[in-house]
Amino acid sequence: MKETISVIVGLISIFLFWYGIYLFITNSKDRRYYGLAYVLISVFAIYILTSIDKREGNDEGSTYYSNCTEARLAGVTPIYRGESGYRSSLDRDNDGVACE
Repeated sequence: MKETISVIVGLISIFLFWYGIYLFITNSKDRRYYGLAYVLISVFAIYILTSIDKREGNDEGSTYYSNCTEARLAGVTPIYRGESGYRSSLDRDNDGVACE
């Protein structure tokens, strides 16, 4: 469901971006401000979507270690944010490095 909403918002943002460019280029001075507003709104929406996707992707991984001892025994420590097996609960000081 989240992916569907992201795709729909992304498509609407792309449409608003190009419609804003069209308004900015082809219409009077008053309409140019609307075009600029559409462009800014669409860029902001795409920025929000990408930052949410990155934030959600950090804690997900195909590898799960219940604690740092288990990760050390597997020989994968330290685990950096974005790597498989990283979880924020394993990162005590929240610096992006788990089981240091």
